[in-house]
Amino acid sequence: MRSSLLRFLLLLSLAGTGFAQSVRWDPPGGQLGFNQVSQLSLVFEDCEPDGDPAIPSVDGLQFGRPSQSSQTSIVNFKMSRTFSFVFPVRPARRSGITIPAFEIKTDKGAIKVPAASFTVGDATVGSSGLSVDDIASAKLAAPRSTVWAGEVFPVTYTLDVVRRYFHSLGSNLDWPGTPAIA
Repeated sequence: MRSSLLRFLLLLSLAGTGFAQSVRWDPPGGQLGFNQVSQLSLVFEDCEPDGDPAIPSVDGLQFGRPSQSSQTSIVNFKMSRTFSFVFPVRPARRSGITIPAFEIKTDKGAIKVPAASFTVGDATVGSSGLSVDDIASAKLAAPRSTVWAGEVFPVTYTLDVVRRYFHSLGSNLDWPGTPAIA
């Protein structure tokens, strides 16, 4: 009796793990910046891809060569595995983009990947969600609105950056000493 109960519990636990596999996009939706490279992960939970992933082509979204990562964790004697393909993506149009649902081959059989929808807006600075116009502004100014032909006059260049993003400038500002002609 006891061995039958043990077999039943073992069979029940194995049947429960058969439904744990899934494949999804991370993030599953949101906003992408127009003409800005972002990352989308194709995440395999408790399964692994069977060969290279066949991603459907999406009009207006360019996929780059993916990197791979894997992770195994054991919590309360339950082991879970995660395998990810991390794709660099770049939207080439400003309209909404949807990656359609598709099936992908895994070591546990074919699994359906749900669709992912994204809106495309202005490119943002890092992961702040703010556009460059929200963080910085630049202007050129002359001391007077009118000058004579051939007159040499100073030009002032002003760059205003929100203080918490000032450390993120790519390089020091450099204005070459060669004369500007307008």
